[in-house]
This record gives sequence, C-alpha cells and structure tokens, in this order.
Amino acid sequence: MPTTENFYIITGIEWKNGTAVAGNVQCGVDIVDASPPSIAGVVTVAVGRQIAQSGTSSVQRNSTIQSALIPSGTRIAGWIATDSNTAAFRRLVDSSVNRYKAITFGNQPIINNNVAWTANTNHMYIKVYYKPVT
Repeated sequence: MPTTENFYIITGIEWKNGTAVAGNVQCGVDIVDASPPSIAGVVTVAVGRQIAQSGTSSVQRNSTIQSALIPSGTRIAGWIATDSNTAAFRRLVDSSVNRYKAITFGNQPIINNNVAWTANTNHMYIKVYYKPVT
C-alpha cells in the first residue's frame, strides 16, 4: 500500500475470465510478509461476496468488498477462487517467479488461512482497487 495516507480500504477486485466460464467466484486480499510472499499464515483483510462468473475472456469486477483498515506501507496480495472445476481465468505465460495460493472456496467469510503462497510461472490478470481513509 502507498505511504501517503495513514490507512486504506479495498474497494474492488478485478480479474479476467478465461475461455471456460462456470460457477461462482470469491475474491479477497491478504496481508503478506514480503514480495514475493514466503510464509503460509496470512490475515485476510478484505473479502468480496460471491458472484457468478460471466463472460468468456472478459474483465469482471467485484465492487462489493468488505475491507478492514489497512495501514500505509502494508504489503498485500489479491486472490480469486472459484467453486467450479471447469472455470478458467486469463493468464500470461512469463518466465519470472509469480506467487499464487490454492484456497478452498467456501460460503463463510475467510478470516485467515494457512495456505502457502507458492511459486508459479503464470501471471494472473488481477487488479486490486483501494482508496485512502482519512
């Protein structure tokens, strides 16, 4: 997060669907320890409501986000999850190391989890929107 204001909140999370669209998507933001993240135990500071995945190869955004106050300078990482085995998300093949985690999709709000962020050579299309809180 930037360091210009004292606190921020997450206002939206955006991703790009792949060529197969099915099921629901849940998204959120975790506080992580480093860039790239290396520890498994993370705290989820923002979570979006479930929304139905729609539109192949299209950008989809969830603006219904419940967010805690996030202090300036905090390292965060956004994530998306689906309840479908056939749904796909748009990725770009890249040779640099990216991080991802495979969380379990659920109907209950996620507070924290111990799923590790692991190395991957694919970059997911995901954007996290935020605004300062004064």
